[in-house]
Amino acid sequence: MTTYLVRVSEREYQVDVAGEQIRVNGRPFKARLTPINQNGHFMLQTDSAQREVHIRASGQDAFLATMASRYFSIQVERNQRNPRKAVPANQGDIKAPMPAKVIRVCVQPGEQVKAGQTVLLLESMKMQMDIKAPFSGVVEAVFVQDNTQVEKGHRMMSILPVLIVK
Repeated sequence: MTTYLVRVSEREYQVDVAGEQIRVNGRPFKARLTPINQNGHFMLQTDSAQREVHIRASGQDAFLATMASRYFSIQVERNQRNPRKAVPANQGDIKAPMPAKVIRVCVQPGEQVKAGQTVLLLESMKMQMDIKAPFSGVVEAVFVQDNTQVEKGHRMMSILPVLIVK
């Protein structure tokens, strides 16, 4: 197994690769990166989505990636001996910011989401709140339903990050 510390923009992830098996922060992640041409264009396939990605080197162990008109700065550090935990495994959890009623769950498990996309609508004290995805990824699980009450800190959803690893 080879361990990498991957920084995508401002977030860090520990990525363990053993053959075709990939684990991101300890969680299994299925992805395939297939070259389309020799100019840095690839097809990124996950269980739920397929996207074209353009990747180019921008220094030693550094890359710039473009996917769906969004730009990502990627830094990769190989660390076989002493892998450090980059981000807690629950970093993709979306928790209720206050006691509220779930008005609507806008996404389903397995669905691809973009950073800033509304994933839940909550109502608290007669005010509606959009809960947005903190980063692009795949909805791993939804723990609430429409028209249910949640308390502050209640785990409502989990999102796995979409990563590009060279």
